[in-house]
Amino acid sequence: MGSDHSGGEDWHTKTVDQLNNVFGAYDIHRYASENEVRTGALFNYYRESWAYALTKDPKAKDKPLVIAEAGIFSPGFSASNNPLHLDSLWPWRSCPAILTKA
Repeated sequence: MGSDHSGGEDWHTKTVDQLNNVFGAYDIHRYASENEVRTGALFNYYRESWAYALTKDPKAKDKPLVIAEAGIFSPGFSASNNPLHLDSLWPWRSCPAILTKA
């Protein structure tokens, strides 16, 4: 599973272009800003990454896309002490588009 990119588009595109015959799934991890989640920019980030794989890898439609790691980046907080991470339902309440957009 790869590319495990987190904003490094070059990492993702090289993985798809050069290693698509090696990976049976694609994964992404991302720590997004609260604004990126609320405005839908995070959804666009995932959609564009997946669209690249679907365009360049002829077998991508049969491979899963896994969001392997995700969180909210808040200045002054780490992943372990971010108050938003303590509320497991926060992403679903703040961004229903995650569940409804395809």
